[in-house]
Amino acid sequence: MFDIKDIENPEFIKGLNNQEMKQLATEIRAFLIENIAKTGGHLASNLGAVELTIALHACFNSPKDIIIYDVSHQSYTHKILTGRAKDFNTLRQFEGLSGYSSRKESEHDVFETGHSSTSVSAMAGILAAHEIDKKDDFVISVIGDAAFGNGMVFEALNFLGAKEYKKGIIILNDNKMGISKNVGSLAKMLNRLRKSRTLSRFKNFLEIIFPEFIVLFLKSITRGLKGFIQKANIFEDMGFNYLGPIDGHNIKQLIKTINLAKKHNKPAVIHVVTTKGKGFEKAELDIDGEFHGVSPDFDLDKPKDNAYISYSEIFAKALTELSENEKIYCISSAMIKGAKLDIFEKQFPERLFDVGIAEEHAATMAAGMAITGKKVFLSYYSTFSQRAYDQINHDIVRQKLPVVIGLDRAGIVGEDGYTHQGLFDLALFSHLDDCIIAHPYTINECYSVLKLAFTSDKPFFIRYERESLFRNKALMVFEELKFEWKAITKGKSLILISYGSTLKRLMDINHKYNIDALIINALFIKPLDEIMLNKLFMLALPILIVEEVIEDGSLYNHILRFKAENNFSGNLYRMNFKTGYVEHGDKVNLLKKHQLDSDSIYKMIKKISKADIES
Repeated sequence: MFDIKDIENPEFIKGLNNQEMKQLATEIRAFLIENIAKTGGHLASNLGAVELTIALHACFNSPKDIIIYDVSHQSYTHKILTGRAKDFNTLRQFEGLSGYSSRKESEHDVFETGHSSTSVSAMAGILAAHEIDKKDDFVISVIGDAAFGNGMVFEALNFLGAKEYKKGIIILNDNKMGISKNVGSLAKMLNRLRKSRTLSRFKNFLEIIFPEFIVLFLKSITRGLKGFIQKANIFEDMGFNYLGPIDGHNIKQLIKTINLAKKHNKPAVIHVVTTKGKGFEKAELDIDGEFHGVSPDFDLDKPKDNAYISYSEIFAKALTELSENEKIYCISSAMIKGAKLDIFEKQFPERLFDVGIAEEHAATMAAGMAITGKKVFLSYYSTFSQRAYDQINHDIVRQKLPVVIGLDRAGIVGEDGYTHQGLFDLALFSHLDDCIIAHPYTINECYSVLKLAFTSDKPFFIRYERESLFRNKALMVFEELKFEWKAITKGKSLILISYGSTLKRLMDINHKYNIDALIINALFIKPLDEIMLNKLFMLALPILIVEEVIEDGSLYNHILRFKAENNFSGNLYRMNFKTGYVEHGDKVNLLKKHQLDSDSIYKMIKKISKADIES
């Protein structure tokens, strides 16, 4: 038996025999299930990578040998083996352990990741630096088969395949899943490779019993033989030594194969086949992504609370209903389940295109469809839209194509932290020419904004949050909407401007403290409602703009420019994030820390009121 919480570093693994390592894997898996049930987190991906992580630390000397986990949401076992098990009760909690790799947490987290498909490029950069510095340490990329579908990986493979960085090893963790089931021709190719285990075992046997020069000769023969058994192996064609596929839950075989790869004279790809959710039956059988990321006390048998509906589901329902009368097509980058687009897919399967983890491709594909006259909804999480900025700018907006772009998870998303907060999208897209940006608040606004978006002849961005509203079917209707802001309260003491769920905080503060504020719903962030702004500045009241975005590119900045250009006087104040790199934690604590919670807003209002009186 192992005391998981007493583990300080991975060196002890090198003294374990195979049976002891198997026991360690069993205990780590039980530890993960028990703790993730308390804190929430990425369950299935971590359960599938336990033996693989143990084998890696048995074969390498971290942090001297650098292990990079792509996305890194599967790095929980790595965290345990590097001395962080004792803090697992704080996983993804405010000021606790990150759910991803974190350089400030450990010297073993050399390179931080959170978005997919970056690890091979990072590995290439470190290997290039090692060659310059005459270092002889290994660099390992652990990357899932879903992440391999992103073009950035192939750019890195193209570079590495032409180099002889023999200390570079790519571990392809193949579980046939991203968040949900993988798509595309790469998934089909990997499936063919999985079926070629007999040939793989034969090749590994040759490498063990013969000298290298004989192995090279025999490989030239077996390469021809492969043509009869399987189609071309893309990795060997690109200049890598390919080993596998092997059982990713067989520690003995993993160690043997990794040690074999370490002896090769060029970069290696080890194809490891694992079961996502290994050891937890519901997660193993899950093909929809229910157990990819879970909440505390996860259990699908528990009845779900249907009193509230998320913004994601609201838009998915609205899109589906709107598509009953209009032929709308939807493009998703491997986020069908998270964005609730399975609702749309169920009714219109032929109209939904899941392109995998390929945000850049999704944007240009949407442009291609739109240029033929098709109505397209391009679905992103806000944080992932960053990856497609050039394609959105160059291919959609520059060509004035009427693509509707949904930016889910805009604003604070909470526990996923630095790499996932949706605070940059407004800065990225608000400066683009001749496009529209809206951020609805109510269910009815969501429906009506979506309808308006598909009547527009311009690129149309719709931001919405990781929040829920009280479910009210009576509000799920399409109404005619104008490009204008609305006053949602009357008041004479000051003006409060915002959009989305922040409006509720403002209304609650106004009511609780009897502030007598005029609250404006700036539903359309771009273009500005200049008619309303003229009226507001004419009132000569102090104006406070509250937003869950970074300051640069915010609505405040655009209103400030409008004020200067029109020579308006009066005091204009702001409350927003000074940085977009906001740590992980629950939204309540994050807003409080960054002084955007209700108490902080009320203090600012009192400060503004006092300053206005004194002036």
